[in-house]
Amino acid sequence: MKARNIFTHILCLFLSINAIGQHTIKGSIQDDNGTPLEGATVVLLTAQDSSMQAFNITNAKGMFLLEDVDKQDYILQISYVSFKNISEIIETDWSIKTIDLGQFKMIPSSEILQEVMIKDEHIPMGIKGDTISYNTAAFKTRPGANVEDLLKKLPGIEVDRAGNIKAQGEDVEKVLVDGKSFFGDDPKMATKNLEAEAIEKVEIFDKASEIAEFTGINDGQDQKAINLKLKEDYKNGGFGKIEVGGGSESRYKSKINYNRFNPTMQASIIGASNNINEQAFGLNDYISFLGGLNNALNNSGGIFNFGDQFGEGSTPQGLNQNTSGGINFNYDFSEKLELTSNYFLNFTHSNIERFTSSQSFIDDISYSTLDTSILNDNNRTHRVNTKVKYKKSPLSQFVLRNNLRLADDDNLEEGSSRFENQFLQSASLQSSSVNRSQFAYDGGLQWRKKFAQSKRNLISNLGFKYGNLQDENFVLNNFLFGQDASEINQFQNFIGNESSLLFNTTYTEPILKKKYLSVQYAFENISESSDQSFYDLMQQGEFLNDSLSLNFSKGFTYNRAGLSFRNNGKKLQYDLGLNAQYSNLSATIISETNPRSTNYIHILPSGSLDYKVTTGQNFNIRYGTSINAPSLFQLMPTVNNSDPNLLITGNQELDPEYAHNFSVGYSYFDQFNFTNFFANFNVQYTNNIIINEVIVNDDFSRLIRPINSDNSLSLISYLSFSRPIKKLGLKFRLTNQLQHSRYETFLNNLLNEVSENTITGRLSFDNIKKKYFDIESGIRLNYTQRRFNLNDSFDQNFFNYDLYVQNDIFLPKNFTLGISYDFRQFSNESFSSNETYSLLNANIHKDFKEGKWGLTLNAFDILGQNIGFTRQAGLNSLNESRFNTLGRYYMLTVNLNIGKIKNTDTFSFN
Repeated sequence: MKARNIFTHILCLFLSINAIGQHTIKGSIQDDNGTPLEGATVVLLTAQDSSMQAFNITNAKGMFLLEDVDKQDYILQISYVSFKNISEIIETDWSIKTIDLGQFKMIPSSEILQEVMIKDEHIPMGIKGDTISYNTAAFKTRPGANVEDLLKKLPGIEVDRAGNIKAQGEDVEKVLVDGKSFFGDDPKMATKNLEAEAIEKVEIFDKASEIAEFTGINDGQDQKAINLKLKEDYKNGGFGKIEVGGGSESRYKSKINYNRFNPTMQASIIGASNNINEQAFGLNDYISFLGGLNNALNNSGGIFNFGDQFGEGSTPQGLNQNTSGGINFNYDFSEKLELTSNYFLNFTHSNIERFTSSQSFIDDISYSTLDTSILNDNNRTHRVNTKVKYKKSPLSQFVLRNNLRLADDDNLEEGSSRFENQFLQSASLQSSSVNRSQFAYDGGLQWRKKFAQSKRNLISNLGFKYGNLQDENFVLNNFLFGQDASEINQFQNFIGNESSLLFNTTYTEPILKKKYLSVQYAFENISESSDQSFYDLMQQGEFLNDSLSLNFSKGFTYNRAGLSFRNNGKKLQYDLGLNAQYSNLSATIISETNPRSTNYIHILPSGSLDYKVTTGQNFNIRYGTSINAPSLFQLMPTVNNSDPNLLITGNQELDPEYAHNFSVGYSYFDQFNFTNFFANFNVQYTNNIIINEVIVNDDFSRLIRPINSDNSLSLISYLSFSRPIKKLGLKFRLTNQLQHSRYETFLNNLLNEVSENTITGRLSFDNIKKKYFDIESGIRLNYTQRRFNLNDSFDQNFFNYDLYVQNDIFLPKNFTLGISYDFRQFSNESFSSNETYSLLNANIHKDFKEGKWGLTLNAFDILGQNIGFTRQAGLNSLNESRFNTLGRYYMLTVNLNIGKIKNTDTFSFN
């Protein structure tokens, strides 16, 4: 049976198992003066066991609607902050399809009494100001579930297959535990490592920046955040979980987390080890290890596809053994002194075997490339982050932060390349052994001062960064072109240092009601240096290669000053700013007496507007400008010949980029029926953009050199719409992203204008009521079109799609059956046929003793079709890669819940 037919049958089954409700219940709620109450929570409980059947929140007219209601006896509960709860048995004529319960009047009550009643009666939701609060007791999760499982059940919150969270249509950037950070800023650290049973309430809100919280002036830097409020028993005790598994093909996994909280302390330990390609780190960790995005791109030749390794639904490259561990420790020494800290370690061993075929063009000539490589890599990273906040007085605060990273990496890579067209052939063999170590420090002290007059304040920052990178690389390459042969046998040593000193200060003066004028000044001095020494290895010994060795330094210093005006209205907020920046860029070859030093003056306008149309409906505009200096590697005028087929050199004459970024956004969230719509349009225009000039030599080797281009334009639009279809018991989500970019490249000194259009779409369905099952199914589509004015016969079109179903069925006697199925297809290209494969995984889980421990049997890649495959475009090429990845295996896992330990320092098992 074809995959499309399988998907159609599963979707039909998905729809058929959601029974269509027979009745709708409506009504309205007022206070004792007859004023409609907006945001009151209305819950329908079955009279037999008080389980929740439906709930809703009243609109601006105080009206509610409960749909998909079956005929049986119910209790209606109504709650609203500062009013007494209403609880009534519904007696009605079930022969009527739409039942109108009329008006309900609520009587004022105390806040304390209200909180107790909400807790006891399991009211599922409440709204207080801009915060939506979920009472977790009203949302049942299976024993042993984590916070991520809980969030999937909460209306208005979406969790995708990669664990990324959206609330009210916006990305959640921070997850707090009782108002404190948990292992830094990665939301998944909390959602994947804390158990749902420990959480009493989940709060969704827009978290203001720390400076805005201190000054009381909104600075437009809000983040969508989740706060996990712990149950009282867990605030004063310890709890955690141990998981150990083993299986066929020598597969294993283990994981432990333990948490101990009290009113002044949060302490957590996590650890994990596996060889089933579960990542112990994310994209940001990878970029940080390589010393930033520019270095990451330079170290990969600018062609590393981050989406292949880290994107949702991606196939991990190779076979990876991952071990990680961490400690999170937060402590309140007093009301004035707070410590936030964490330490994280990860070790990864990777074995990647890759085969890549490419079609490339030069002018009117095309040629093919076949590359093979085998990589064995060991990576170790340590991170320590601390923040100390000292509240000297209500008007003065000091914040000291320290971030430290230590990393080392050693790898051995061997490979071969073959180039040919109808006239010529060439081939090469490559081998390299690399040992890389890195040290990086980023620290700063911030002083926050408020003056006696309301809202007048001064914020000052002093920061310092230091980094050291050392590379030792043994390279052996043999190159054959026609009858000519050559060899590179070298020891390549690179030592790089970077330091920067930063100072900035902003003084804000209130000038009118909710209107403020700010004066700001910033200074930064960045110094980078590299000592690159290449030695030719010969029988007579090693000899310094003067043409490839270089001692080079870069400096970038700027002074920036300006004014900004901000209006903080209740519904309308806007900010207008204008800065002037004086910069100096220097690039120096140490042995030369005439270094390059260039001064620049730039005007940097900025502006923003936020308009709150109604509750849950917002509109915003953003405009900003920035100066981006070229990196050290982009400036170094020497050749890196580690790969003889891809030679990379710098350009000492590069100028900084001047970027304009403009965006318009609109968000709509209906808290009454949980419909949300999000739209964003972004335009980025860059002057003096740094692009790559490509020279393809007669032997097919490429020389890449960065140059400044006149301009580059990028347009991105994003739309997301989701809402429940209550009559079908479903919720659907539709997302679409359109991206257009236009830029210039140079190929063999000829201008090549490239136009690229990408359309990415996704449609998914999942069931609303998750008591008995949790099913998500959908389709992802991706279409890419590239146009080259230099050679329109090489224009490219990609079309890929992925059909998927993910299902958890909650069976009697604490059994859970999980099944996931993916069918992926890559479109036919000029040198390759359609590529399709299916991935089927299944697991069955059994809980014992009310979830205190459990067993899970997993089956991965049951059909034996999992493959590693990517297709991507280069500046003048179309590339298709195949790589080894994890195949079929079976695993048995046991998990044990630890805790909870209350008012004792003794470690024990329940």
